[in-house]
Amino acid sequence: MNTPSPRNFFALVEDFDVRLLSMTEKLQKELTQLFNKQRDDFFAEYPDKMAFEADYSPAEGESQFIDGFTIPANLQEALETPLIVNPLTGQDLHNVRGLFTGDPNGQEILFQIFDRRRLLSTCHRSS
Repeated sequence: MNTPSPRNFFALVEDFDVRLLSMTEKLQKELTQLFNKQRDDFFAEYPDKMAFEADYSPAEGESQFIDGFTIPANLQEALETPLIVNPLTGQDLHNVRGLFTGDPNGQEILFQIFDRRRLLSTCHRSS
């Protein structure tokens, strides 16, 4: 089985800013495998791809794509040169809107919505 190259991961925060996620190599490999599996599962479940039409609701097994979609410049820059991206800090955590990764040539970007209600708090409450 081919082991995929580890991907860089980013957080998309308020105002569409991008932050680099710092992590261990082990976690980076695990997240790469997870995102790749989710991508593969999605395309296995929705094998029929059709051009996007605003007034059409895809049937079971169908997915839509936007032909010629231009990836926003800040996302493309992050994928191409991740080391120039500011790292995610604790102060950014409450502003995270999603996580993403992709390939530097812009052929694929994988997103995961981030639900900040599930964020573990570092605040301690006394009884």
